[in-house]
Amino acid sequence: MKKNTVKIIKQIGFEGRTTIPLIIREEMGLEDKDFISFELSEDGNSVTIRREFICDGCPVYDEAEEKKADMELQNLLKGHDPVLASIMKYIIELAGDAA
Repeated sequence: MKKNTVKIIKQIGFEGRTTIPLIIREEMGLEDKDFISFELSEDGNSVTIRREFICDGCPVYDEAEEKKADMELQNLLKGHDPVLASIMKYIIELAGDAA
């Protein structure tokens, strides 16, 4: 952050989740789909968050392509039991996240 530091207190949610406050995301230049790293201090009382650049030339997120793939998935799952379709969609999303 700039010279004036800001302290923001956040609560950790049920699954250990929290949101990086907007002011911090803006200062760091963080955007949707960016990667960050967490580094725990030696004394274990603080964490440093850094914006990471994983690779040059990585595929860029394409919302139109994602919508097209989602429509294809919905067509594929038509006629299946709704619960089974939800499970299949979840598994496919997990596989996409792992790639």
